[in-house]
Amino acid sequence: MKGFETMPTSNKMPEQKQKTIEELQEEQTKKEAYEEKILSPSALAVKELVKKGLKDKFGEITEEDLNQAFKSLELSPIDYLNNLAIDVKKLTSKHDRISKADAPEIRTKLKKAWQEINIANNKPDINKDELKRLISFFTAVEELLDNQKL
Repeated sequence: MKGFETMPTSNKMPEQKQKTIEELQEEQTKKEAYEEKILSPSALAVKELVKKGLKDKFGEITEEDLNQAFKSLELSPIDYLNNLAIDVKKLTSKHDRISKADAPEIRTKLKKAWQEINIANNKPDINKDELKRLISFFTAVEELLDNQKL
């Protein structure tokens, strides 16, 4: 009877492999979602066309090569900050207050926002009124986090 009790453990092996495949698919989905946020729709379309064309002509092209080539097609600092603001609003609108569970993610987004604000301040073609509005928003969120001691 003991031999029968140990048999089901061998059935767990395919389940573990399946989980790994699911994790890889989840990572790929997250990566694609991130690219959709960062790159404009036309840049994503161009990236896919270039990827197909280069692959046919030269063979396999790495994702790193493509990312390097498409850095110039990324969103402007204002567009990126607006996307971060939307993400932060989604996290803060779940509750009347910022939850302890969401605080680390909000802090990470705020850190990215301040880095992008520094970049935007150094660009002469940035809409300064829009930048001021975004700075006010991120400052208010940071003050809320500090007041709640999160």
